Amino acid sequence: MDGPLCIVNSGEAAKSWTSLSSILEFLLKHHADQQSVLVVVGGGALSDVGGLAASLFKRGIRWVSVPTTLLAMVDAAWGGKTAINFGGVKNSVGVYHWPVHWIYDQAMLQSLNERQRFDGWAEILKHAIIGDSGLFQEIQAFWSSQHEKGQVPIGLLPLPTQDLIECALQVKIRIVQQDPNERNLRCLLNYGHTLAHALESSSPHYSHGQAVWLGMLFELQLASHSNLIAEDEALRILEILRAFAPYSGLLRHSTELIDIPTNDTPRGRGAIQTLSPMTGLFTNLPDWKTIWNFMLQDKKTRSGKLTWALPAKVGLGQTGVQIPNDKVMDLYKIWSSNPLI
Repeated sequence: MDGPLCIVNSGEAAKSWTSLSSILEFLLKHHADQQSVLVVVGGGALSDVGGLAASLFKRGIRWVSVPTTLLAMVDAAWGGKTAINFGGVKNSVGVYHWPVHWIYDQAMLQSLNERQRFDGWAEILKHAIIGDSGLFQEIQAFWSSQHEKGQVPIGLLPLPTQDLIECALQVKIRIVQQDPNERNLRCLLNYGHTLAHALESSSPHYSHGQAVWLGMLFELQLASHSNLIAEDEALRILEILRAFAPYSGLLRHSTELIDIPTNDTPRGRGAIQTLSPMTGLFTNLPDWKTIWNFMLQDKKTRSGKLTWALPAKVGLGQTGVQIPNDKVMDLYKIWSSNPLI
């Protein structure tokens, strides 16, 4: 790649005024102009801050996204959202600024550690749950095949296949093309993210994927307790989310096995086995007051009331759901004591 290089922090540390300023200073130093193209190579956080820098410099220059993590490939680097964190609140300053090209190579994923793999899988699961029942079934089949090979639940979290990555990405592309500025349908992609962003804002110890995974668990319970999803559909979603629990980096050690049924195998009859998550989390989740203060900063909040994106059934989500705040509070207090039930 020809041209000067600008190196900034990775991870959430990149989404700061400091990183944004360093990229803008880099562009000025190297005499970039409105015909210049900024090529952003890295994970989702770098895509956010790099895209924002491109949107601001000279009132907007072109940029190219080259995602190098699973999370960025299936979600963060595609969709035009750019942002930094401000005032302790995640993604509170940003604009829509679409890359002109999007380039990825799955070979880059081989170097990812377990946490980075889990982060990407969380977004793949989200896309399947709210947007593609076929993808959901393919994930179940993939997980079953990995178990048969003896690769789960022991060892490094397997990477998804090229087909799974492309199917997950197509869910986001389809939704974003219909609602590029998130007026309604695109809000589906926020499933799990209302709680997730509050968790990330409250503590630096949660990765994005960990927070989204926890957010999907809680928001599934919210849908179930509000009678917005049938019990059997909620159970299917809960079981696949729990199947990934041993790889979350959040659990205490356990050697107990539980069954995760597939479409073809009812509970207890050849179902996928995975380590039991019932031992709970390493650390306590934030208290309600902390979480609520950050939730009030969520972009979907209207006059102090949250609107939720929740699953209606496998492969279908619902947006604009309002649930009384006291009901959310009561459920969170119960759920946070044992998120994996």
